[in-house]
Amino acid sequence: MQKRPIGRATVGLWVLLLSALPLGAQPAPPPGGPAALMLREATAMVALLEMPVVQTELKLADEQRARVEELRLARLPKLRDLMQRLAGLTPPERNVAVTAFRDGEEKDASALLEPAQTTRLRQLLVQREGPRSLGRADVAADLMLSPEQQEKIAAALQEERLAAIRRRPAGRPELNAGNPIQQQAAQRAARAATEKTLTEVLTPAQTERFRSLQGTRFEFPPEAVPGVTQRPREGNLKVGDTAPDFSLTDLEGRNPTRLSGFQGKKPVVLVFGSIT
Repeated sequence: MQKRPIGRATVGLWVLLLSALPLGAQPAPPPGGPAALMLREATAMVALLEMPVVQTELKLADEQRARVEELRLARLPKLRDLMQRLAGLTPPERNVAVTAFRDGEEKDASALLEPAQTTRLRQLLVQREGPRSLGRADVAADLMLSPEQQEKIAAALQEERLAAIRRRPAGRPELNAGNPIQQQAAQRAARAATEKTLTEVLTPAQTERFRSLQGTRFEFPPEAVPGVTQRPREGNLKVGDTAPDFSLTDLEGRNPTRLSGFQGKKPVVLVFGSIT
């Protein structure tokens, strides 16, 4: 099987979802749940800044790249704490907590950058999030959205989160099974419906302004585009073959562990997830 790079922020965030649960609790289904959507929104800018292709686009200096890595390591325990707090909050309280977390994340990220770099990063963020970025306060201010428009946008985004719950009802695990291709098609259709609802809220002038907020078009790698699922590449591994060895660190970036270190000692289950 050929190796395919997986973003640390993507996998690490799902690991945090698991590690934040109390002992004995059952983890919620991965990708697509409302908590996952909210966390994706809260970490969107920093997740972009961690991508090597984006760092190249922003022309980050070596010192800036090192500080981005420091920021990544510092936010991991904060994310874990946020997940623990969200479990005991009402939906409105969750929105406030996630928004405050996002604002702090983006303030820290902007402090690492020059003004022109921050401007370009925000353009890339709007490009990547698409119409969902209309729910951001800074985008709403730029477009001069009316209170009524903002209410419609908030309602559409909330409905998307509720639809994720309906697709994975608690206590009905059998509804989570099925053809993965069909599930992905359903998710893409739901995303498209939400995007259509969001864009219809804008006036023609606002639509044109929204395009200008995206700046020069940037080609993201396919795995960095929400809603785009890559087909697995074929390899030559067969059932019963020894898994290729690899090494990973813990969530703090320390204590490297090799898969081969568990050979002959205990069963190992590898779980990979994505919220993007």
